[in-house]
Amino acid sequence: MASSHKKGYRFEKWLIDDLRQSLDAKAHRTSGSGNGLDKNDIVCPNLEIEIEAKNSATWSMKKDVAQWRRQMTSQNKSFLIVRDPEYPETQFENCVVIMQYGDWKDLMKTQEQEVFIEPTLNYEQRSAMQSLKTALSRVNKVFNHGN
Repeated sequence: MASSHKKGYRFEKWLIDDLRQSLDAKAHRTSGSGNGLDKNDIVCPNLEIEIEAKNSATWSMKKDVAQWRRQMTSQNKSFLIVRDPEYPETQFENCVVIMQYGDWKDLMKTQEQEVFIEPTLNYEQRSAMQSLKTALSRVNKVFNHGN
């Protein structure tokens, strides 16, 4: 993998991990991302958004915006997220988000809506939750029915 691809992959991985924890547990990298295919890098299916991520050493906004616009789909809202090259690569949180004005207005209208993050549990966590549910059900029966 070329150095520039590794750099892009690191940024995409950071974005996906952060998005999964804070907004959409189902956020994932688009199949074929980074292979020169004309599609965005990340999809957040629960939020119906797609993201083109750029982690470059210099700003190339005209080129990046042109690529982002070319890759937009009508099914999702689309965002361009660019790492600010003025900050070290370890400070991804300083990235810049670019969106269409209509999408920004829609976002502002929904500011007071609650965001629900669907948890992704592994086998051990699901098993523990099921055991807890069973135990609580037994406790409920004892207290409500005297059995």
